[in-house]
Amino acid sequence: MTQLQSETGRLHQPVDPGNPGPESDVQVRGSCYFRPCYPSTRRESSFPPPLTTFVLLDLVFLLFYEYTALRYLLQNYLFESAIVHLETGPDHVSHRTLIVRKLKGLEDIIPYTAVHWEMLEKGWRFAKSDEKIPGDNVTPDPIHPDITHLRDIYFDVSPDYGGRFTVPTLYDIKQNKIVNNESSEIIRMFYTEFDDIITEEYKKIDLFPKDLQSEIEATNDWTYNDINNGVYKSGFATTQSAYETAVHPFFNSLDRVEEHLSKNASPYYFGEHITEADVRLYTTIVRFDPVYVQHFKCNVRDIRSGYPATHKWLRNLYWNAPAFGETTQFEHIKKHYTKSHKQINPYHITPVGPVPDILPLDQVVPAAAAAIRSTNQ
Repeated sequence: MTQLQSETGRLHQPVDPGNPGPESDVQVRGSCYFRPCYPSTRRESSFPPPLTTFVLLDLVFLLFYEYTALRYLLQNYLFESAIVHLETGPDHVSHRTLIVRKLKGLEDIIPYTAVHWEMLEKGWRFAKSDEKIPGDNVTPDPIHPDITHLRDIYFDVSPDYGGRFTVPTLYDIKQNKIVNNESSEIIRMFYTEFDDIITEEYKKIDLFPKDLQSEIEATNDWTYNDINNGVYKSGFATTQSAYETAVHPFFNSLDRVEEHLSKNASPYYFGEHITEADVRLYTTIVRFDPVYVQHFKCNVRDIRSGYPATHKWLRNLYWNAPAFGETTQFEHIKKHYTKSHKQINPYHITPVGPVPDILPLDQVVPAAAAAIRSTNQ
């Protein structure tokens, strides 16, 4: 088993713009190496001592292991400028990690490199030093300056690697290991694993609060299957029946989102605070009008004219929450989809619309305004 295999030996097949796969298949498990699993301190005995002795022994061993773990962390990590490096792309699952990285104040702790928007036969490539690509950190990889493609990092870690070369990729600089390449696990690592070294302002941000966890998990399930992955199932369908089998559930689920948000007077999906549900839904919805409507043939309705509550929620996040708006680069997004998917767009033509990519907070399209007026009458 190579170090890029899971405990079950399965290779990760994560969501990828070129060939989406099941999000549950995990190549590298998300348990963070900052919190080692301590061995049991108890020994079997035919004459066990009193319970208080057990408690005292456990306390002594716990303090010893916590001291050992802290010393290891100090010696190996905290005196380095960066522990891990994040490789991201213009796809919606990579976008999740950038949003959470900013929400949790991890920008100085976790540097990142954005791959070039072009993904062809060899997969994701890094920008060349003489290329001027829009967006932040679209540069050669600073950790591997001689590497041109993401796949080469995977092979550098494991020469026998046989899986796919996907973003996001969380890379351990010190140990030359890939920590994780599953976005849903990476963002949850970001929620708490760095809390000991960030300020209280960011530590108190809870994107997965206990009282909402069951609702968030349930929402994630159908949002991922029908919406996040639904656009890809529609766009990459090769028969009419496969396309219609995917596109109808997609719009049914968008209707479900619209109904939920229209009944919710709060600015976010589950109330007054941003949660994981907002992060996971936003990265698909913000790409919908500029890309998915035409590129993936999801054209029953668009967001700006067909879903007023969802449109309001989207614009609020984009314009009022910097972690969302400042990590959204429309040119990077549009060029990736339209110039990388040869089977869908063989001539690599990028549509100029919609204009603008996202509307201002105080503006709606006339059809949506008329619909809102009729609803309020």
